[in-house]
Amino acid sequence: MSGPIPPDLGNYLALQVVRFTNNSFSGQLPRNLCDVFTLKALMVNNNMLTGELANCWWNLQSLEFMDLSHNYFSGEIPAKTSYNCSLESVHLADNGFTDNFPSALEGCSTLVTINIGNNKFFGGTPPWIGTSIPSLKILSLRSNNFTGEIPSDSLRTHYYKSLL
Repeated sequence: MSGPIPPDLGNYLALQVVRFTNNSFSGQLPRNLCDVFTLKALMVNNNMLTGELANCWWNLQSLEFMDLSHNYFSGEIPAKTSYNCSLESVHLADNGFTDNFPSALEGCSTLVTINIGNNKFFGGTPPWIGTSIPSLKILSLRSNNFTGEIPSDSLRTHYYKSLL
């Protein structure tokens, strides 16, 4: 399939899963998808989607799985405006995102997987990475422009927890 993602998807307020993986969709994510409060999984990886992400994606309280990898998204990840995040897995790899480590993830305490590799992020890894996200098991930061060290105290505590 190709072309833009149909903009009327947001009219289906009972949608739980949107999966448009491995297509040739282009353009931006329809903003009215943010109105689908029942959305649990958004998988639009391996397409040709562009643009910046709106704040609303971090405010969907039922969203557990987000895979936007292998597209052409760009710009900064917006700061979160809500702290009712239920994300367990977020995949933003292989895009053109910029700025510091996405602060929108700080309030997502149920995250198990963060994959933000192969973007243009820079700066240090935030000290809250292990303490604010106690369930974190997979952290992929490859091929960015991060500097400094990963906060060992918070990750060490986290590592020992996973061994018990």
